[in-house]
Amino acid sequence: AARLKNPKAIENTLNTYISKMDNYIGDRSSGVIILPEYIKQKTLELGIPEKTTKEQWDIINNSIKNASSKNIKIDITIIKE
Repeated sequence: AARLKNPKAIENTLNTYISKMDNYIGDRSSGVIILPEYIKQKTLELGIPEKTTKEQWDIINNSIKNASSKNIKIDITIIKE
């Protein structure tokens, strides 16, 4: 995807995911009830291509710090190309 080549787009996408996770307080749909007190940890699973550049990693690391400040964990898996 073109977004992966543009570090600013990577940052915007990750920070959008982080913001949505931070604002998530549960749900009551499809017969499933998730109350805020049921949420013990919020984790974003992120696949990163092995050929990611230093500039891209710098942006990703900034987003990891942003997530951490909101008590959101990011698990990274390196994807072999």
